[in-house]
Amino acid sequence: MKKFIKYIPVLMAALILAMTAGMASAQIDLRFSPPDSTIEPGATTRISVMLDDAIYFRTIELTVTYDSTLIRSLGGGKGTLFSESGFFIWDGFEESVPGEWHGFAVIMGATDSLSGPGELFGWDVEGLIEGTSPIIAIETELFEPSANKYPGVGLDATTLRVRWAPTAVHDLPGLRNELDIYPNPFNPRTQI
Repeated sequence: MKKFIKYIPVLMAALILAMTAGMASAQIDLRFSPPDSTIEPGATTRISVMLDDAIYFRTIELTVTYDSTLIRSLGGGKGTLFSESGFFIWDGFEESVPGEWHGFAVIMGATDSLSGPGELFGWDVEGLIEGTSPIIAIETELFEPSANKYPGVGLDATTLRVRWAPTAVHDLPGLRNELDIYPNPFNPRTQI
């Protein structure tokens, strides 16, 4: 019996370590949608931050960087999960440094929460000049209904390409000459 009692602290430490390791590996992956998209200069689009897991949460907070010479931020705010919830939501969007913005959405009721999957946050952008801008989340936080931060929340980078769409040249005036070719231009002999 004494031998068993002697190992109880070791067993307890191993159990706590196993529980902690299990919690640390519980990764919540958010994603940008659409991923790696393309727009034309002067066009606008919305880039969403999506949650695919069915977990309960109360708050999203994130900071994102991008190339402000290629795209212009038009603003952002709460996603459809928040806006269609019926709860009072406090959301904000600020861009104090060119090429970096901070946004958040919070349910104001102390006992209220939402569950995924769905859109957490939306960001509207405009293409300026041709190029490819990486979009990188440098801080992503998702909070539980109890206002504790979920550990291990990830949001992989994406890209936004700004370029003109390829166009086909069909029957443009001025590019076609009126020539008489006979009898058949594919015969060994033709006259122009």
